Amino acid sequence: MTTNTGMRTSVLISVTAVLGAIAAVISFMKLEIPFPVLYWLKVDVAEIPTVVAFFLFGPLPGVLTATVHWLVLNTNATFPVIGPLMKFSAVLSMILGFQIGTAIYRRLMAGRGLGAVILSMFLFGSIVRVAVTTVANIILISVLFPSFLDEAGVLLSRVGFPLASSLEILLWTLLITGFYNIFHVVVSIIPTYLAVPALVRLLPKRIVVSPWLYSLSKKMDS
Repeated sequence: MTTNTGMRTSVLISVTAVLGAIAAVISFMKLEIPFPVLYWLKVDVAEIPTVVAFFLFGPLPGVLTATVHWLVLNTNATFPVIGPLMKFSAVLSMILGFQIGTAIYRRLMAGRGLGAVILSMFLFGSIVRVAVTTVANIILISVLFPSFLDEAGVLLSRVGFPLASSLEILLWTLLITGFYNIFHVVVSIIPTYLAVPALVRLLPKRIVVSPWLYSLSKKMDS
């Protein structure tokens, strides 16, 4: 079995295992910045290895890297099972959005270059991620753990949000979480885009010759 870049299965497994482990180490090091208002929203760089896998090798390595990250996170999570699962759903939905973005580029924007591919990936990565995480958060804080909604209400009140009902608390919480997820896509995609050329120079040619995303863009534009 090979990927779009012609990688052997053994190399694919090794690369995704390493990238997934790097993502887990970054998570354990707590390299994160609290997002405003809701303290449990943390902006971190642990998603970057997954996006690197997508850029360099394609969707399957991206999904496998996210899966390794998720499995390792379950061994040392602040909120066991739920926390890693929410992270996993956010990252997987973003990867799905990236893939949709490349398909939209192929159909509607072919010939406009790599920048248009990245923009399409960002737009659809954000849309799909926000949609999936919104549904997940409704289930989490309205059904499974309603105490989170009460806590969100306290936090929102402290910074002056007008709150007349539980529905308003939920809507503000979902809105803030939506902006958080869009910002997280930016944090994940821009550093990866800037780092990929250097990574290609550093990695052995038997692992990567040309990034999958760059090759895909050239095929679309030819």
